Amino acid sequence: MKKWLLLVEDDPDQAALMQVVVEQADFGVLTVGSAKDALSCMQQASVDIVLSDYNLPDMTGVDLYKVATERGLYPAFVVMTAVTDMRLAYEALSAGVDDFVVKDTSGSFLEVLNSILQRAIEKHALRGRARALRRELEEAKDLSHTTLDIVEQGVLVLGADYTVKYRNRRFNKLFAKSKSALDNLSDLVSLAILLSENGVLDGAETISHLRDFLRKHVLEGNEAVDYRTNSGQIYELKCRSLKDGMHVIIFDEVTHQRAEVDVLAKTIQWAPVAMLAVDAEGKIILANQAAHNLTGYDQNELLGESIDLLIPSSLRKRHHNHMTHFFEDMSTRVMREGRDLSLLRKDLSPLPVEISLSGIQLRGETRVLATIIDLSPRIRAENAIRQASALTQSIIDSSPFSMIAMDTEGCILAVSPSLENLLHYDKHFLIGSRSLPLLFDSDELNERAQALSQDLGREVRPGQEVLIARAREGATDRNNWTFISREGARLHVNVTVSPLRTSEAQLTGFLLVAYDRSDQKRHEEYMRHIAHHDPLTQLPNRTLMLDRLNMALQRQRRYGGSLGVVVLDVDKFKQINDTYGHDSGDELLVEVAHRLVKAVRESDTVARMGGDEFMMVLPDIGSQDDAESLCKKIHAAFSEPVRLGDKSLPVTPSFGLSISPRDGTDHETLIKRADVAMYEAKRAGRNGYRIYNDRMATLQSDERMFEQALRNALDNHLLSVHYQPVIDLQSRTVTGFEAFLRWNDDQFGAVSPGRMIPMAESSGFILKLGEWVLTRACSDMVELMARSGQIFTVSVNLSSKQFEHADLLETVARALRLSGLNPSNLVLEVNETMLRSEPANLSERLSQLKAMGIRLAVDDFGTGFSNLAQIAELGVTLIKVDRACLGDLTRREQALFRALKAFTEGAGLDLVAEGVENLEQITFLNALGCNLAQGYYFSRPQPLPDLIESLDKVSELAKNLKKN
Repeated sequence: MKKWLLLVEDDPDQAALMQVVVEQADFGVLTVGSAKDALSCMQQASVDIVLSDYNLPDMTGVDLYKVATERGLYPAFVVMTAVTDMRLAYEALSAGVDDFVVKDTSGSFLEVLNSILQRAIEKHALRGRARALRRELEEAKDLSHTTLDIVEQGVLVLGADYTVKYRNRRFNKLFAKSKSALDNLSDLVSLAILLSENGVLDGAETISHLRDFLRKHVLEGNEAVDYRTNSGQIYELKCRSLKDGMHVIIFDEVTHQRAEVDVLAKTIQWAPVAMLAVDAEGKIILANQAAHNLTGYDQNELLGESIDLLIPSSLRKRHHNHMTHFFEDMSTRVMREGRDLSLLRKDLSPLPVEISLSGIQLRGETRVLATIIDLSPRIRAENAIRQASALTQSIIDSSPFSMIAMDTEGCILAVSPSLENLLHYDKHFLIGSRSLPLLFDSDELNERAQALSQDLGREVRPGQEVLIARAREGATDRNNWTFISREGARLHVNVTVSPLRTSEAQLTGFLLVAYDRSDQKRHEEYMRHIAHHDPLTQLPNRTLMLDRLNMALQRQRRYGGSLGVVVLDVDKFKQINDTYGHDSGDELLVEVAHRLVKAVRESDTVARMGGDEFMMVLPDIGSQDDAESLCKKIHAAFSEPVRLGDKSLPVTPSFGLSISPRDGTDHETLIKRADVAMYEAKRAGRNGYRIYNDRMATLQSDERMFEQALRNALDNHLLSVHYQPVIDLQSRTVTGFEAFLRWNDDQFGAVSPGRMIPMAESSGFILKLGEWVLTRACSDMVELMARSGQIFTVSVNLSSKQFEHADLLETVARALRLSGLNPSNLVLEVNETMLRSEPANLSERLSQLKAMGIRLAVDDFGTGFSNLAQIAELGVTLIKVDRACLGDLTRREQALFRALKAFTEGAGLDLVAEGVENLEQITFLNALGCNLAQGYYFSRPQPLPDLIESLDKVSELAKNLKKN
């Protein structure tokens, strides 16, 4: 029998590709693009399995699963996660979905998609049978402590005398900070004390008041009330009565739901159109300010009243039927039949309206949201159109010129077809309106208003009066203007405005005649543009940027205020350019320019200074907080990857900001100091920004001193390599060591690799330093094996700069040759984040190293966003799991580690647990079947002499470990 799959994917291309794949496995496929549509489809159609993307327009795939489950919908469920964060997959599994798919950009996940779907269906069937058994068990018992302990809600059971009989784990966790009050929890009074210490219960203040409120409203009245904790969470307290007079109080967290309701309520409140929310009984439960303005009622007069208050009596019966049908079928629709739909205002005057209805959820209840549009202006406009002069319109219709005829009040009576063709406005939109200023550039209207006010000796306000002021006095006005088309295009025209008079010289209106001078204007502007703009991005070039910056500085000196200068570089642009070609590099620069222009204000200037360097001038930047906000907005513009052809690349910026007059008053100083701030951002790890301060110049000087000291330390043999043992938990033996660079300097003290390596990478010194560490580690391991008579491996980290360098293979071969170490005893580690940020030849480079006999490892796994399928294909043999994934062995951490162990077993990889510090962690790893571990429990990193002396002690410690 054919299985039916519901595919929830808002990317049409992805959805079409996946549909072809699953249909090959004899699945019937239904496709939707949002969670709302998915829920509707599940309610209406028989669906065997849901395949949902994690990121949907209206909620996440995990939230979709939760909502479907709450509504009693139980198809098999698979969530697709992106390659950016494996924790999304763990979140999905923890929520209860049947399986997940890692949706990589290469599309290789399609090869295993059908097998995962089949596995999910089988797993779901098992879960279904398990749910049936659990339901039978729950029906047979009044109370199951085991079930209560695993629910997400806090549960407290009270006896008939209101003494505490039971509380589940979630309840204990909720009040864990009040250990004393929790330990003394025995009755309703102590419950009131516990609640008072940890938050506020709506409707109760003192402890005695709170106790009485609980008894009256929660226990006896069974009303749901809100409890707000001191840390900001909101719980809904509900009571369920059991037999023998017992009660169950349920603490259900609704923080997220209430936040959504608040956001929706605020959105509705400040919407520019009138909006009302009505419940199933027809009561008004929400009305925004626009609705009050439209109806004439204030808020207290509308809320809680029947919607009949606003419906004329002749329409109420039909309205009731309409609302009843709408609650049965919540499809969005418009209520409008000719002009017979009216709203009754407070003064009982009818108002012609158009109403759009849609269904919404407020606090778990279905409501109807009505959007009301006042049709009075439209009707007046229609009447004005009918009153327009037919004779005038016929004359203008036959004219080859762009013409507009107006009455003395500025109401448009007629427009020529030429004007419609020029500006793409339909004449029916213009006729009957006073929208003439809409066709003109607002800045030009403001400037002309000031000039006319001086010439005429009276105030001329910006707007249509600017256009007809001279004609009103009997003169013909001829000027150059900029027309604005319906699409926003700017057209340069010459406009003549003449008065229209009767034979008795009575003024009846005005006639505007325009001819297009855009071709001439475009040629002039093009010549100016190419002299001052970058030909690739069309941004201002260095010349125009300096001119605008100097003009901004002149205005600042005259009027005061602050001005910002930003210097920005695209991180690793050269690598992208070299890897994907110059055409892709140019495409990337155009996209960066586009994002920067969108991120800043219209008054700001974005320029390309050359290469991947951009500069921005930000006048009137305001306070330091304003500067921070602008920087965050610029940085947020790069949050989404850049799509180059069929590739999606994460692109990050590093930029610095200087502020005038604080950091300088001339362009040279401001640019130099913004540049210093940018390099400080690069030094801090890229993908960020810095605002200049005087410390940065000092810091750069200190960094140069630090770099020179490190170079001297290497030249003078002041650096050392320490080693931490790796233990095989199953054989209980030491199998190898990881090498760590150490430097203890008289001036800088004990310097961590976290400071040395980034500086060495940014200066290029990492190549020489890395080769020294590699050679030293290989030599030390040869000496250690000779002294101990045992065989070990040594693991050495490769930085991204080392890995990219063309001489990497030769460097590794040289270290092996000089030390005499067998390649099989060397493990080279690459950081997890390198797997997605390194160039396209990543796989080839790893294959070449593996061909030399060297083992390959992924270090700090679990801190990046690696594609698991990619790791399995790259030929690595070891996965070193970051200590953060082990931690305190919380339920989440254990689940994460089990998932990683399952993956490495399936891929045939060894797994090394880093950061092992106690026996509890070792017991867990043993039970999981994890072979390899390292951490402070066995030994801290030690220099070779100390390691030789302590090796027997470490080996004895490993040998005495208990096997699980």
